[in-house]
Parts: sequence; C-alpha cells; structure tokens
Amino acid sequence: MMKLQNQYDVIIKYFTSFFKRDWQLKDYPIRFKKQVNVLEENEWSVQIINWWVVCGLGKTKEEAYKKLEESFYNCTKNKIKKPRPGTKVKIEFADTVGIDGNSILLDEFLEKILGFSIDDPLFISDESSLYDFALGNKIDEYVNKIHEYYKIDIRDEENGNILNILERIKESRSNGNFV
Repeated sequence: MMKLQNQYDVIIKYFTSFFKRDWQLKDYPIRFKKQVNVLEENEWSVQIINWWVVCGLGKTKEEAYKKLEESFYNCTKNKIKKPRPGTKVKIEFADTVGIDGNSILLDEFLEKILGFSIDDPLFISDESSLYDFALGNKIDEYVNKIHEYYKIDIRDEENGNILNILERIKESRSNGNFV
C-alpha cells in the first residue's frame, strides 16, 4: 500500500500538471528508498511513483537521482507524449518474436552460460542483455564462458544483446562449428 505522503505527492503533482504542457522530471512524484541486502553501489533507489520502470539506483541519494534523470530522459526522448504526472503507467514488455524462434538454443544458453535451469522463472525478450544478469565483473565471466563453450568471441557485442548472441551461435553452427 502506498504511504500517505506518497499519495499526497501524487495528488498534488497530478493537479498541478494541468497548468503546464511540457512536463519535466521535477513535475513527477518520486520516492526515495534506502535498500537493504543489495550491493553498496545500489543502496539508494528512487522511482517515479506510478511509473515504476523509470528509476535510478546509486550509492547516495544524489547518485540515484542522477540515474533517475538518465532513465527519465531515455524513456521520454522518443515519446510523442509523456504520461501525465501522477497517473499510472502500464509496464510494456519488449517483443519476444526473435527469442521465441530460438527457444531451444536459449534454454541451452541459459543453463550453460547464465546458470539457470529450464524451470527458473525468467522473462527474456528480444532486448534482453547479458548485463541484465551481470553484477560487477561477472560480464567478463559470461564472455569467457561463451567463448569456451560456443567457440565464438562476443567482445565486440557492445550491449550484450542475448538475441544477437544466439544468432551468432546459430551462424557459427551453420558454418560447421558444433559444440
């Protein structure tokens, strides 16, 4: 349940949003939260209330807010219309068409590289990245495992997109490189 102060902030930001058209981050209700049992660099969380995917994490409140600014910019730069402050924004999931077409290879990849079993509850989309699963320097471990197991080098895959990696594995296998 939402705290009374957060409810108040939502109502105020919602009503004041009718007096302007181009909403900026400062026009949205936000909440800070000090997290426990997380990495120190993610100790603070800040989110736009009711638009939960726009958030920031940081070692300090200030650092978390700076990440929130980046997240807000990234979420709004291509939108024709921003959601009205205070309103609930539905979570939109990325497409899974490409991933669905590689489901057998994905299951193998999740088990051999990321260490998940087929029964683990995961959502992998066409935009999912190795970075979604990597804390700290673990990305290097994944890159090395991929090279060792699939005999491909993905260091040039800047964003670690899993679908792109699966496509490269398929291409490698079609060229006669079998694991």
